[in-house]
Amino acid sequence: MHTYECAVTVDGTSFDAQVAITRDGIRAVHGGAFELSFAEIMDMRLLNYRLRLDLREGQAQISQLGYRTEDFFEELWAAYATKSRVSLFVDDAPLMCSEGDYAYVEPAVEAHGIAKLEVYGECVCVYPHDVGARRIPLCFADGCRREGFSLTLELDTGERYRLARLGRDTDGFFDRVEANRKKARAQWREAQAALERELPVRLGDAKDRFDVLERCGLRMATGLFAPEDDGFWIVATKGGRAAVELVTTENTATYLYGYATSDDDFVLSLRHAMEAVGRNRRVIFVDDEEVEKELLYRMAIDRSAHVRFLRSCSVGRAIHTKGWEDRITAFFCE
Repeated sequence: MHTYECAVTVDGTSFDAQVAITRDGIRAVHGGAFELSFAEIMDMRLLNYRLRLDLREGQAQISQLGYRTEDFFEELWAAYATKSRVSLFVDDAPLMCSEGDYAYVEPAVEAHGIAKLEVYGECVCVYPHDVGARRIPLCFADGCRREGFSLTLELDTGERYRLARLGRDTDGFFDRVEANRKKARAQWREAQAALERELPVRLGDAKDRFDVLERCGLRMATGLFAPEDDGFWIVATKGGRAAVELVTTENTATYLYGYATSDDDFVLSLRHAMEAVGRNRRVIFVDDEEVEKELLYRMAIDRSAHVRFLRSCSVGRAIHTKGWEDRITAFFCE
């Protein structure tokens, strides 16, 4: 672990310290008290050899690093990107890494800048030096358009992600993205078709609950966490309300949602949120108090618009007990 002699300023108070970058954040080895997790860092920028850290609450500054300023920034950015990768629940090794320009357009969010870029079998990851890291699921990418030295991926939700200025990595990176996009989409379609075909058998103990939802006259849909995952989910929607059942080996409840979008848009966002979390499903339904304690969950929610949307629509849960059917019926008839 490298240590850096520097000056630290927090909330207007400055002190000299030896600072180290850990896998979870920044820690002062001695001097004034300073320990900062990556979950608190919203942005970091070099300004005249001073590193400004914009925090979830407030701001900090690290200075007097001298000729090691840029080394510190690069090491910090690399560690921040690694933690962002963990929070995006990416487990595999990247097939290719690069660095270049990025821009994306999401509902109520537009961002652009420089980022570390990685391509995987199932996704492309963008790691800027701020909270805007993204995992772009290739299974939902309808189009992959290359124009000269830029590549644009458009998802079935209308979200657009543009990558450019990768230098000599351009051809290799873009070719891998397009090849993996075609493969991921084919795997997803095949797995979804198999789920729908085998649904009566795969429902298992959840079949009774599925039948109740269906008898209520609700619109039913199913979806995957990942093509290779035996677990899946079902959703029943009607007029801005939804009940989501996770069919897994875990003992879960039925999760209830209310939303102002159309039912179709809710289901589409639900598909993205479920794919984004994979087997890390707790981040979808744990309460805000637990999120505050679990720093990785805070980072995951910051970096996924669909997970944020799903959590924002939550209106409770129906436990699988004797009164479950009455609760579900009342929820859709209120």
